[in-house]
Amino acid sequence: MINNFSNFSNCLEGREAAIHQAAKRLEPELRMIDPLCFAMHLAFGQLPEVHDQIVGILDRNFKDYSMSFACTGEVDSSWSKVPEVGLDFEFNSNGVFAFFRFILSGDTSKVELHHISFEANDNSPEENSQLLIDNLSQVAC
Repeated sequence: MINNFSNFSNCLEGREAAIHQAAKRLEPELRMIDPLCFAMHLAFGQLPEVHDQIVGILDRNFKDYSMSFACTGEVDSSWSKVPEVGLDFEFNSNGVFAFFRFILSGDTSKVELHHISFEANDNSPEENSQLLIDNLSQVAC
């Protein structure tokens, strides 16, 4: 049982790393949006131009609408740490679907993978991970 958990954990970490590598191209433009603007948009539905900016950034960096903004996310702006902005994205390309949160904090970023599915059910986890990597690289501009 422990070995299965270890394999799952390694597979998850590898997939998060692959998505993070692809999503990092969004970072410079997303960081041009003030964290307060993200908070106003995500928490209160204000500043609709923030949505338009995010969609524009995605369109410039990924082909065929393969990466989309899920219109959800979270901003953590507590007094005790650097603000953290988490934006939810969906990736959908050639039978691979992933829902993940891209988190920006200070000068770092990370990905939390929430859901992933593959149309081809008979592949091994390693083959599916490679399929994810291949699809991410094919749709990058």
